[in-house]
Amino acid sequence: MPRHLISDAHEWINEILTEDDGGQLCSQVGEGCLDSRGDSGRPEPRASSLPERVRSIGRDLDKLLLAEKEKKKLSAAVHKAILEIRGRYEEILDEVSHQNVILEGRLEEARAGHVCEASERRRVKTTKENPVPPSQEVVITKPPKAAATKKPPKKKPVEVPVPPSKDKGQFTVVVSKKKKRKKKKKGCNGAAVPGVPVAPEKTAKAMERVKARAPARAFIVSAEGASAGEARKKLWADLVKEVGAPRISRAANLPRGDILVKPADEGTYKALKDMEAAGKTVREEKARWPTVLIYDVDRDVESSKLSGMIMEQNPELGLEKESVVPLFMKGSKAEEQVWWVCSVRPSHFRTVVGKSLYIGMSRCRVKEYVDIVRCFKCQRFGHRAAMCQAKVDTCGRCAVQGHRARDCQGGPVKCANCGLKFQSGHSDCVAMVKATFMVARRTDFGPK
Repeated sequence: MPRHLISDAHEWINEILTEDDGGQLCSQVGEGCLDSRGDSGRPEPRASSLPERVRSIGRDLDKLLLAEKEKKKLSAAVHKAILEIRGRYEEILDEVSHQNVILEGRLEEARAGHVCEASERRRVKTTKENPVPPSQEVVITKPPKAAATKKPPKKKPVEVPVPPSKDKGQFTVVVSKKKKRKKKKKGCNGAAVPGVPVAPEKTAKAMERVKARAPARAFIVSAEGASAGEARKKLWADLVKEVGAPRISRAANLPRGDILVKPADEGTYKALKDMEAAGKTVREEKARWPTVLIYDVDRDVESSKLSGMIMEQNPELGLEKESVVPLFMKGSKAEEQVWWVCSVRPSHFRTVVGKSLYIGMSRCRVKEYVDIVRCFKCQRFGHRAAMCQAKVDTCGRCAVQGHRARDCQGGPVKCANCGLKFQSGHSDCVAMVKATFMVARRTDFGPK
């Protein structure tokens, strides 16, 4: 029984893999396929794929083997051998199916190429027999492209070498971004914070604005031996009696113990003026006259005659005898010519400054001069050494405490006010510029 089952399986599979016309492989999938059994026990042809035909035979074979095994007519060894033969046939079938698919693809490519060649030959033949006249030729023109707007180029990543690490020679890609500039804090002169050099152009513009304003009005209140706190309370009580609700923009203690008061409105200003007229310990601080520096004046010109000589030798300026008041003289004692610092009446300041004056037998240049009070003991501004309350001297050259500039041993140059690399009192020092603006606010520069 087992032998005839094995022979039947061999016959069924051989019929599938071969054809009646000489054993060639089927070129069409599903052509002459066998699926169901007829009266003779052989599969009948059906339109299905080659793999499906073999699987159908396999299912029939499984049924037969199962039936024979249940009848105990088939041993386990024979059953296993038949299953191994069936597995080998399925492997052969898979390989044959794969080769068949490849051949089908090549056949389709050949047919498509043949059709294209035939179509091209017909087109060429038709064109030669019936040529198209030039007048009937169709010309296809494309519309002009609109001018594209240029886009800003994107920032390219920049390769920046990585600091030395374990993996040498590596680079990291960094996209540079534009950093936002931090706004600098501006002081009274539009300059930077202390420790940063002052921009000359900003200082000049700010100074012009200060000169165009009216000078600040201020009053000095004498403490008369009392403490600053008591003097403030007394002043406030008197102002409340006069005004009711006085407005004061600033009140500062001066080194001598007096109080500097700046009124913020006209009512407070009038109240302080009335207190001054009543003989109380209040006096208005008059606006300062601007000062100028007159260069190259002969040393033999006396200070008492200087104003008269300027008025007489420069009549086109329209000056009066009291228009220019000499203050002090600068220069070396060995020189024949000196520089004079003079205060000028506000109405004549712009007439004189920047000009040249004839004085004696010389033609002298005139330049604006700002007299800044600086203490040579602590190097601060606003008071002199006689009124300084510091206990230790500070060097104006190296900013070290314990000695003065004349006794300096040559250390690194440093400003005692801003810490930059120049001597104290330099024109680029922020404290110096601030002191200059404070003097300018209390100075009357006259009409512009």
